[in-house]
Amino acid sequence: MFRVALALSCCLAVAPVGAEEVLPELPDSGDSSVDAGHQRVSRAVTELADSIDTFFSDEIHEEQINRSRIRLSGGLRVAEYDGVDPLFRVRLNLKMPRITRRLNLVVDSAGDASLSDDIDVDSGEDGDLAGFLRFFVFKGDPTLLALDAGLRFRPVPDPFLRARLLREFAWGRTILRPTQFFVVDVEDGLGTRTRVDLDRRLNRKTLLRLRGDLEVTMESHGLEMRPAALLYRRIDRRSWLRLKLGIEADSDPPRTVDRYVVGARYRRNVWRRWLFVEIEPMFRFDDDREYRPAPAIDLRLETIFGGNYGS
Repeated sequence: MFRVALALSCCLAVAPVGAEEVLPELPDSGDSSVDAGHQRVSRAVTELADSIDTFFSDEIHEEQINRSRIRLSGGLRVAEYDGVDPLFRVRLNLKMPRITRRLNLVVDSAGDASLSDDIDVDSGEDGDLAGFLRFFVFKGDPTLLALDAGLRFRPVPDPFLRARLLREFAWGRTILRPTQFFVVDVEDGLGTRTRVDLDRRLNRKTLLRLRGDLEVTMESHGLEMRPAALLYRRIDRRSWLRLKLGIEADSDPPRTVDRYVVGARYRRNVWRRWLFVEIEPMFRFDDDREYRPAPAIDLRLETIFGGNYGS
């Protein structure tokens, strides 16, 4: 018996490494399945936020377009103190693949000042025109770096350079998307803008977005602040509703809030995948009117040709 045991021991000692494969595996701790679950949840909130930004043609979506597309928008604003004003915008993205797939020519009748959907018709901002080249230095997930160079017409041509860096952080039902802008132009000199979006998925049809927006230039009134709370709700397959509470303020003495805005924006895809209508009632409380409520309503008809329409 001793000789048999000794022989078996020698055989095991010289057994090939591959024999380890037949050993029973230890039970899985479950960490991989938990990580996969977190990834699915994070992907769900990212997809919901992206679909909203695409459907509303939000600033974040417009900044990342790397294809040929044209956006035409027309309508009017009816306000208690300002009467009736036209709303008109044309934005053209032209991809230039013969030079490089990362280069786009962009022309915007709104001047591309902020690309927000809340252009103030009283400020003259919507009368500007901008044309520039956009080069995507890096466009991946979750980081984007782009450079812009072109002219704004105010109406005098104003050359500008701009760099934009976006980074996305996702965990659970929440994503954080900080974006940093660096701008230099002739009229305003050096400037910087920081925008931070914190998105929280409440359910498969509802998203809460808290937005912080800070900007300062050599010609601005100190630090200009535009925080907002936005609630998005999907009504059906072709329509969304957005509720907004926003503030506009600056740090220049006497450090007052310039404006409060409360509004609702309904947007519906009415025909095919490229024709949209919008109704946006709002109340504005302006400092120069002693914060008296000023009701207004925007009516828009918009067409988008090319790319993802977000319906």
